[in-house]
Amino acid sequence: MKNPTSIWKWMATLLVAVGFMAGNLQLGEAAPNFTFLTPWNDSSSNFMDLSGLNDGPAGAHGFIIVKNGHFVESTTGTRVRFLGTNLVFDGVFPTQSDAADIAAHLAKYGINVVRLHHFDNTFGWTDDGSKIWDLSAYPDKHKDHLRVSSSQLDKMDYLVNQLEQHGIYIDMCLHVSRKFTDKYPYNDGFPAGIDLVPFPFDKRVDIYDPQMIADDQQYFHDLLTHLNPYTGKTYASDPGLLDVEINNENSLMGLYGDTPGSNLWALPDPYSSELTQLWNAWLYKKYTSRHHKPREPERKSGAAGAIIGVVKA
Repeated sequence: MKNPTSIWKWMATLLVAVGFMAGNLQLGEAAPNFTFLTPWNDSSSNFMDLSGLNDGPAGAHGFIIVKNGHFVESTTGTRVRFLGTNLVFDGVFPTQSDAADIAAHLAKYGINVVRLHHFDNTFGWTDDGSKIWDLSAYPDKHKDHLRVSSSQLDKMDYLVNQLEQHGIYIDMCLHVSRKFTDKYPYNDGFPAGIDLVPFPFDKRVDIYDPQMIADDQQYFHDLLTHLNPYTGKTYASDPGLLDVEINNENSLMGLYGDTPGSNLWALPDPYSSELTQLWNAWLYKKYTSRHHKPREPERKSGAAGAIIGVVKA
């Protein structure tokens, strides 16, 4: 966003107009109601148009880097400020016509970064247009959440190009709401315990389970090294990509507001055993002898935050 002082000039003009209208009202007189519409595809040029603040296309002056605590363009050193919003679910996969309208509309209101969110979701049993996954039936009559749909990716590619052309950077969330399963008609290749994990979207478990980590890494690699035909760049090499969020709202200790470590005791095998083994290995590595290892914690059945792994003699 360039020339932030323009915003203050615009606000000053608006305040003068409001003051003028208020001055024409008699004491105690109510202001008249009026219709104020903001159509989702409006990009008309008027006094509300802030698109001139975007020095597009996004990435034209190199990657955004951090210098002295501020975002700056890597080639010019110019400081950049961001005003952003989210596009989620099927909002990440609009038609080409809608993508152009969305980008122009957001630019008009001064948006210069968009967060692409929840496009990895696995909600529902059908291909409802809100997912990046290829859910077509395979020869074995199973579907999975491991392969990216070329048609969905093409829609996202076009949207990204339209946003960047209007000076809008991209914040891409990689893992948000993909949930692995082995329930028919899906077959993600996991053991039966996968559907008993008590945390949404396999959170916490995907931090340490080798198979989940490998599947995430493969998906991230495939997406970020994919060539966007509309920008002519891979996402990994595109300076219009401001950042990636690798794993959204995820911690072994739980989400904000949770009791730290709550419900780890409820993990099914093999995920409970995996965590116990990792916990014990960490204890053995940290402490030089059993004498210095912490006393085995007292555990109450179902206690929130109970430690599930202990060192055995």
